[in-house]
Amino acid sequence: MDAVGVADDITWHTYDGWVIHDYADGKSFRLTTGTGGEWENAIEKKAGGNARKAFEDFKRDMLAPRGLSEASGYIPPFALRGGPLAVGSLAKYTLKLLSIGSKGALLTGPFTKCMEKYGLTDDFNRKWFDYLAFALSGLDAAHTQAAPVAYMMKDLHGEGAVLDYPMGGMGSLIEALADGLTKNGGHLEVNSRVEKIILEDENGKAACKGVALHNGEIIRARKGVVSNAPLWNMAKILEDSIVSDALPVESSVSSSVREIRDQADNFEMTGTFMHLHLGIPSDGLHNLECHYSVLNMDEDIMAKQNLVIISIPTVFDPSLAPDGYHIVHAYTAASENFDEWEEYLDEGLDSGKVGGSPSSSTTQKYNRKKGYEELKEKRAEALRK
Repeated sequence: MDAVGVADDITWHTYDGWVIHDYADGKSFRLTTGTGGEWENAIEKKAGGNARKAFEDFKRDMLAPRGLSEASGYIPPFALRGGPLAVGSLAKYTLKLLSIGSKGALLTGPFTKCMEKYGLTDDFNRKWFDYLAFALSGLDAAHTQAAPVAYMMKDLHGEGAVLDYPMGGMGSLIEALADGLTKNGGHLEVNSRVEKIILEDENGKAACKGVALHNGEIIRARKGVVSNAPLWNMAKILEDSIVSDALPVESSVSSSVREIRDQADNFEMTGTFMHLHLGIPSDGLHNLECHYSVLNMDEDIMAKQNLVIISIPTVFDPSLAPDGYHIVHAYTAASENFDEWEEYLDEGLDSGKVGGSPSSSTTQKYNRKKGYEELKEKRAEALRK
């Protein structure tokens, strides 16, 4: 939003935390941002003085000047990746990498390595960081890159740290970004599914030169093509893009497409989500927080339907619902196996093309398949209790 100059067009509601309820002991506690000590007090009440001291020591090390949390902000997240592609993405940040030194290896590795480095061994804090990592990535701390978790520590526990909610909800963000795009000379085409990407060999390297839309329109790129399609969809689109082209098998284009396909085939998916959307009367519901997390901290954070996240945005912005009502969004976070749902898809697995309206006839057929409603009701029980 800063890049297109519209961050100031949004009215932001600031707040300082959320509530966590632990089924293991039936107790609730609150994460409070900033440096006032409220979070440390909550840790002590929940898990004892030793857990508090362990967190304070770990926070001191992570948030130290030129420490891991500060270093995590030196380089954009997309550049801090592992594997062979890291060399190319990090090349332009050589000087900043030199200033980070050995911290770079820690930031691109799992967050558990940071806990090991600074001796964070107590049970509560390790489970807490599993929860934070899972909230970010859908994976526990052992499988979540350290950089975003380290950055989040600064965001939560730095001086004057607060959280932001956009008044008007997600719609206000979308409208602002669309306005920023057009104000900067861009053009937005909605409901325009990309069928193919125009790929060409350029000096021995594959280059994206534009896209072909589902209606046959060709849009040429001046600099390149940026895609936010999931990796698996991207692989399918790229394969479809060269299927009719007379390219040598070993061409740079074919080789690059195969590389993306190999990445997709070997990339582990996170779990799927179960969502519940409600409108409820607001009578008698006083002192509500906007956000709650409900889980059993004695169980693996990635256990099926363990973590439920609840948002009630009308706590901050009553205009999002009719007078006298709240809207509630609850979901099990990335902990379900989609295999159970595949048989209810109208045409099997996703074709790989991104697009299509949720209210389309395909979606309705999906909803009407025998057994779908029963499975949906069963899986939603965790959200209703």
